[in-house]
Amino acid sequence: MLREESAVFSQGENDMGCLDLEMEIRLKDQQPVQKNYNSIPRPLYREVKDYLSDLMARGWVRRSKSPYSSPAVCVRKKDGTLRLCIDYRALNAKTIPDRQPIPKINDVLSGLGGNHWFSTLDQGKAYHQGFVSEESRQATAFITPWGLYEWEHLRRLQAVLQRLKAKGVKLRASKCELFQSEVKYLGKIVSAQGYRADPEDTKAVLHLKEMRPKSVGEVRHMLGLVGYYRQFIRDFSKKARPLYDLLTVPPPEKTLNGKQIKEGVKAQQKARAT
Repeated sequence: MLREESAVFSQGENDMGCLDLEMEIRLKDQQPVQKNYNSIPRPLYREVKDYLSDLMARGWVRRSKSPYSSPAVCVRKKDGTLRLCIDYRALNAKTIPDRQPIPKINDVLSGLGGNHWFSTLDQGKAYHQGFVSEESRQATAFITPWGLYEWEHLRRLQAVLQRLKAKGVKLRASKCELFQSEVKYLGKIVSAQGYRADPEDTKAVLHLKEMRPKSVGEVRHMLGLVGYYRQFIRDFSKKARPLYDLLTVPPPEKTLNGKQIKEGVKAQQKARAT
């Protein structure tokens, strides 16, 4: 089957897919978003410039004179290579949302239990496999220290591969996992028994002893971190009560009690470890 559908897998860095779709960005008003660039760490200058030059050579970005500008952010991927991200938060706030509903993670995961074989697929350079309409491209402009740029550019599994191939999508074979008894998906481990938290992603919770909150804001951050896994923690609200109590301290008395913090953190560590 994989031989039959081999055309859907990319044969190398330059073998890119091309969706027959065009994205339009609809804005609430025509007042441009204008942000300054983020400083690039000096040791990364050459690498980032080479990355931009490669995007230009591939025709994925072009020089821009757009009135819009969103800052670029450099991050490292798991394999150590560079990823150039754009902070579009201000643009997103002005964008008219698409009302097509996105499935909720828990609903998706709940429907996977009971299956015995799983496959995960990776669409290499997915954001470059589609087009932005000419009218919308100016809104995507991003700013760097070197100027402004804008973007140019078995049965069920077989059915998915055929659909991807028909739409011109290319997958990165090295990142696809096929015919596995369990896989990592949406931050969870999925198997025939259902889904559970990924131990790698919960290490931060298990090391909460290194995260002593010093402000109410940090308490909220901690609760947000452990709250993501509340479905795996029995009586979560009860065990997190010492931390929630810290959020109700009157403004003039917003000094955090060391004993309360210790009790709350200890309860979360114990709950997450069991």
